[in-house]
Amino acid sequence: MAAYASNPEDYISYLLKCGYTVSNTYLNEVMSLVPKAIALLAGASVHPETAPDAGSPATPSIASAPEGIPGPGTDTAPTTKRSVGKIDADHWLSSAEREHIDGGNPLTPLYVVIHYTEGFSAESSVNGWKSKDNGILAHIVVDRDGTIYQCRPFNESCGHAGGLGMARWQDPRTGKFYDGANSVSIGIEIANTGMNTTYHKKLGTGKPYPDGSTVAASHRNGSKGSDEAKNGKVWEAYPKAQLQSVFDLVSLLMTKYDLHDITGHDCIAPERKADPGPAFPMLELRKANGLSGLSGSRQQQEHPLRGRGRQRFVRRRAISQRCRKRLGEIQETSLLQFIHPPHSPSAARQPRRYDRRLADGGFRKAIRLPSDVLHGPPHLRKERGLF
Repeated sequence: MAAYASNPEDYISYLLKCGYTVSNTYLNEVMSLVPKAIALLAGASVHPETAPDAGSPATPSIASAPEGIPGPGTDTAPTTKRSVGKIDADHWLSSAEREHIDGGNPLTPLYVVIHYTEGFSAESSVNGWKSKDNGILAHIVVDRDGTIYQCRPFNESCGHAGGLGMARWQDPRTGKFYDGANSVSIGIEIANTGMNTTYHKKLGTGKPYPDGSTVAASHRNGSKGSDEAKNGKVWEAYPKAQLQSVFDLVSLLMTKYDLHDITGHDCIAPERKADPGPAFPMLELRKANGLSGLSGSRQQQEHPLRGRGRQRFVRRRAISQRCRKRLGEIQETSLLQFIHPPHSPSAARQPRRYDRRLADGGFRKAIRLPSDVLHGPPHLRKERGLF
């Protein structure tokens, strides 16, 4: 506007060239606004209806965004700055608090799985893994203040997402389907109470309960997902410091190991899990690492294999579940009847029949399994896909 202060008619001509229609009334209004425009550009705070008094000092007025609303130029997702250090030759993160938990098999990771702990502090999750010692843990736990705990090197597997029949993933580069996630993925747990409303009430009430806020949202898996996805209405929000550490770490892992994908537990096991939930910016995390959309479609999750491969997959899983159920019923009621002693030569040579006592006093065939599998070392049962 100041450029046309000496001749406002030139400004009107400029508007006409741009295709606008103006009138003499508009011209007069433009000319009356010129002094106010000059004052505003000089740094004075001017009310639209009043012009500045002559000789009054120019005081700039800066508008700020309302509380809780990002200001201009800000982004809800943190930027990746690689502030988490580096990964050493032994596959440990240099900036992480090391909480080594022994175990695991050699691992060549292909992707990252994001979880939430459904708990309070990261340290409490690590202590729980150590005390239970059942093989369930993740490589990384990120606390609410951004502190990173590492429990196992990235070249050793962890029981964080499920084995055969419990998680399914398709490699976006090769199109290959993988049954089970623990043997091909890195697990990152984020300290968060998820959709647990009982825990939500304890947030911010003092030690050992951390501060936290919640957001109302529906899970994208909806009625076809897990019970958490169906029933979850309110979820704990992820603090910015925590997200910053997650974004930086995932970016580092993607570069270090040339990973193919970033996904959530609710993508690879939608019928069982809902983490990291709708409060986590999964799309932004993937976009920051050159990936688009979400990992895997619903059709992939429901049909991880095709043709005869899928038939074998479904049959193996069904047999496994049936054996667990029947043997569990027999062992709980202590109604095993042996035709031969379990360690006799005849028992080792042929399959044994285990009969269960019925309510009327008779017997019914329950299951036939090779005795060497049932009473032998665990690896035999694992190799045959029974347990």
